[in-house]
Amino acid sequence: MTGIAAPIAMKAPALDRRLGWPDAARGIAMILVVAGHMIIGLQNSGLMAQDGAANVWLLLFYAAHMPIVFFVSGHVSRDTAKPPREFFGGLLRWIVLPYVIWSALLVSVQHLAPGANSPIPWSALLQIGWSPITLFWFLHTLFAIKLLHYGVSRLFGAATPFVALGVAVFAAAGVAAFGVEDPMARHVAIFLLFYETGAVAAARPALLASLDALPSARLAAIAGACGAVVAGVAAGYAAGAFGPLRPAYEFQNGVVVTGLLSIVGVLALLRAAQGSRVVGAARLVGVYSMAIYVQHVIVGAALRALAVKAGLRDPWLLTAGLTVAAIAAPILWQMAFDRLRLTAFFGIRPVTAPPTRRA
Repeated sequence: MTGIAAPIAMKAPALDRRLGWPDAARGIAMILVVAGHMIIGLQNSGLMAQDGAANVWLLLFYAAHMPIVFFVSGHVSRDTAKPPREFFGGLLRWIVLPYVIWSALLVSVQHLAPGANSPIPWSALLQIGWSPITLFWFLHTLFAIKLLHYGVSRLFGAATPFVALGVAVFAAAGVAAFGVEDPMARHVAIFLLFYETGAVAAARPALLASLDALPSARLAAIAGACGAVVAGVAAGYAAGAFGPLRPAYEFQNGVVVTGLLSIVGVLALLRAAQGSRVVGAARLVGVYSMAIYVQHVIVGAALRALAVKAGLRDPWLLTAGLTVAAIAAPILWQMAFDRLRLTAFFGIRPVTAPPTRRA
């Protein structure tokens, strides 16, 4: 079975779980990304309080989503096997191009849909080489991490994931020890660690395969325990128990702990819930994650402006509605543009759902 129905229909034995979990994990992370950005948009527009329950949920989402995304990116990357021309061509086509195009589109929509949005100055587009616009820091950081990983691979070959993980640990420790405040340096240092952890897990498949031997009840308990700890940390930061927050909710050095726990929890959850429709839906979101990522803030900004004009102001109803719409609209967009063979012109790979395998 191929096509868009394949992610939903997958009923997976152990092999299929290992083939399909990256999309499902990325899908869960992307749902958290979208929900978090919808909350921030509502807060910035004065439609939601910037404290209390909203901040607990926001911090919980931020504790998990980007560590999971970078872990999966490192796990599925095959960059080290590519010759330089193919590697750099891929960077330009699938990271630099969407970074430029969608940054420009976001700034345009912010200006075209005022009222419920805070316009980004046009001049910001001239600075995106060193100062990413809002959520597009992810592509900027991923670009730097891939360059670093590829550079290490030219020197160390098969040992690359392990050497690069050592570099990541050293970099993260340095950021903490020297109090580095530059956001781009912090992002690269922190998220390089998760990227390389994913690469190490790919190089040593037994690390993840060991989860397959555990019964579903134990996997669910692991997922619940990890989630409880991360939620407790998020609530503690929201209450000010651990001091003031850094920009972008980085959880200071605690992001390493909450990120790793989130990764373990999601991997355990996906195996415990194998074959369920929930996992299938998460995998569908993951398959379309790039389109969702670059478009969801644009969709949210436009719909938030329309909601304000229509007099809709319930913050949690808006959060739920905007999250669903900001996930569904990019999926529908890519389905249509894939059929027209236009998706790649926007820096987004056309979707080819993987075939199912049956035991």
